Formats: sequence, structure tokens, C-alpha cells
Amino acid sequence: MKQGLLKFLFFFCAMLGLLGSCSKEIQTVAEESSMIQDLGISESSLTDMPSVKDNALVFANEAQLQQYLSKTSSMTTAERVQLEQRLGFESLTTIFDRVNEAEVKHQDEFFAGLSPDLSTQAYEEMGYKYERSPLFKSYLAKGVLKDIVNADGSRAFDLTIQSPYYLNAIGVGKVIQVGEGLLGFEGEQGEVMTLSNTAEGAAAGAFKITLNNQFDFVKHARRSGYESWNGAQYWIEDPAKGSNYRYYAYAKFVSTYTITSLSQTYFWAARAEQKKFGNWATRNDYNPIWGISANWSYDYWIIFTGAGFGVVRDGATYPLPNTSGNPTSPYSLSGLNTNYTVRNMYPNGLFTITGSAGYQFFENVRLYNNSYTFRFSGGCCGYDYVGQ
Repeated sequence: MKQGLLKFLFFFCAMLGLLGSCSKEIQTVAEESSMIQDLGISESSLTDMPSVKDNALVFANEAQLQQYLSKTSSMTTAERVQLEQRLGFESLTTIFDRVNEAEVKHQDEFFAGLSPDLSTQAYEEMGYKYERSPLFKSYLAKGVLKDIVNADGSRAFDLTIQSPYYLNAIGVGKVIQVGEGLLGFEGEQGEVMTLSNTAEGAAAGAFKITLNNQFDFVKHARRSGYESWNGAQYWIEDPAKGSNYRYYAYAKFVSTYTITSLSQTYFWAARAEQKKFGNWATRNDYNPIWGISANWSYDYWIIFTGAGFGVVRDGATYPLPNTSGNPTSPYSLSGLNTNYTVRNMYPNGLFTITGSAGYQFFENVRLYNNSYTFRFSGGCCGYDYVGQ
């Protein structure tokens, strides 16, 4: 099952901290470990901040990477930027924020005095052919950004890597060092990763792995007649504001395993954009994302060599003593009033088996009985979208 290689593999998702408005704090990986202590499942010890080598973050182990993602996700933008400056590192999250701010300012200055609601063709007929900001062009040349031209001539942009879970730890080099291995990121949805012992090998795709032992799903907010698919998300036209406003939301879960480790990422993400002067961007005066409510259960299988197998369901262990509980749902988050968010849900992170000879993971973590309702502002009571 490719145990040695898969040791460092995680799929891309978001591990971001929860606001105090949560109805119930989601438990951490460490708390889950204590719940099933009798099985010997534990997290690696957490260590200090990572170092930086060749514009990439270097982590001692998987646990340190998880700790960094958790810490930075709960920071304000200013706090995260300050930390990155101390480290001498710039994440893709920070790059996108800087470029978006530069683009909004550049557009407002270039089209000053004009109506913001004309078509791209109308502006060009008036002699206003927009060129991207210098900052955008510099990161476009580095392969970090992609310039998008829509069917109606409007323009948008995004990162070339759509991996919300890891964006706070990925820099322009698109690799993360974990122990002696390198994670190289490819593909907009993170289906393919490269693993190599050298940065050159990872960047060149010297060794590619596509996992077969995988369980995953994505549930998108949908609105028939008012949505458009861009290859990654369903953008929904804001019914309260019209065609110059749009947003998306989705929940994603991915689990992979070896006989000694379970790795899963579970998150929901949402973004809102406004079109001005023929260009889509997130803008500070458009913050329609309210929150989410969700329910789910999960289980995973453990075997004891020569003695059959048992299932661990919602924190209950079998055949070892039953400590039943439901640490995951219902999950609710509201009052965000933002234009972008990525939030983790549980189970999330890495589980390993140590100190219990004979026990092995038998299958991925699997979610069932799951449902998601994404909420956005507008109208008298807001708009709810059921994940599909």
C-alpha cells in the first residue's frame, strides 16, 4: 500500500480555526487521540515554528505542519503577515490578498470617473483597455496566478493551485518540506502530488502518485438557473443584488490511509466577488457570507492481525471498551459577514497507531448521514443553499 511514500501524503483542504460564535467547539486531533487512547492512536508531539529553506517552509514532521496551519488560520491577516515576515516567507494566501488589493486599487484609479457597470467591450470602445497591475504581472510570471477571461469578456483571476487546506504553508515554490520528504503541489483540485527527496525532483514531477485507497466527496451550494460552473466551483448569482455579484460555497472531505496511518482533511469554504469595470474581485464592501450548519457521522476500521476486526464509530471503539460519543456534529457557524472563509471540520488531520502491536488501519475514514446548509445574506431572512 505504498506505506513509506504515503506517510507524507495529505490531500488539500482547509484547517482553519473556529470563531467563538460556534455552537460547540470542534475537537482537536489531540482530543480525539485521548478518546481512543486504549488503541494506542496518538499524535506526534507538536514543536515550534518551521524554518525556511529556498522560499519553502520546512517542518520537522506532519504534526508540526498541522500545528502551523491551525495557528495561522486563527490569526488575523495582519498577524499572519507579521509572522511570515519574521520567518522570511510569503504564503499563497498572502500573495492572493496583496494582489487582490492591488488590482482593486488599480482598477478604481484606471477607470476613475466612469460607470462601474459597463461591459468590457464598452470600456474598450471608449479607449479604456485595462492592463493588470504590476504586482499581478510579477506573480503571473512566477506561475502563481492565472488570468481568467469569461465568456462575456469580463475578467477574473485566481491562484494556479486550489488547495485551501495548505495555502498558508505554500509559497511561490509550490513545495513544503516535511521531515526528509518534499510535498509538491500540482493540479487545481490537488488530485495529484509529487513526492521527492529533492526540491528539483518535486518541482519536475520526478515521482508522481495518484492514490487509489481514497474516500472523498464535495458538496456544493447550488441554485438552478443562477449558477455557472468554472471547473472548480459553482458560482451563484446573488439573488439580492443581481448579475454583478456572485458567490460560492462547498464542503469537502478526503481520507487516505496506510496500515499505520489515517490522513484526512475536512473543511468548508466560501468566497464572494463583485464585478466592477468588467473585473471580478473580492471587495471590502461586499460581505454576504453568513455561515453554515451541518451534520454528519463518521467511522473507520481497525483490525488486529489474526483476531478479526472492529469498527470505530463516532469515537466508540470495538472490540476494546466502548467510550461512545459524538464529537463532530451538529456543527454551526454564523455571523461571519465576510467575503472569504475556509473553516475546518472534524475528523481532520493525521492519526497513527503506536504502542499497540498487531493493530492496523483497515480502511479510510468514511462520513455518512452528512448534510450541509450554506447561508448568505439578502432578502428578509438571508438565503440558504443545501449542499449537493
